[in-house]
Amino acid sequence: MNLATYTHYSRNAHKAILAALGWPWQADQWPQYNRMDPDGYMFYNTAITNAYYELLQKYLDDYEQEHGSPLLHDGGVAINQPVKARKF
Repeated sequence: MNLATYTHYSRNAHKAILAALGWPWQADQWPQYNRMDPDGYMFYNTAITNAYYELLQKYLDDYEQEHGSPLLHDGGVAINQPVKARKF
């Protein structure tokens, strides 16, 4: 569940999602939003999206425990607000 526009893009959130899912981070490339993950699953499957939520939520919880504060958005309209995992 993302918004693929520059006004809503947060590099910190993008990196957290990729790290939580074990996907590669390519700092020199704008992300490609093509509805498919590297394993070929469709993002619109609710069960898969909710499984991704669990992975991201664990990553964010671990981040907050390790750093003593939540991961914050570094860009977009949510700048300086905590990154949150969402599910259906």
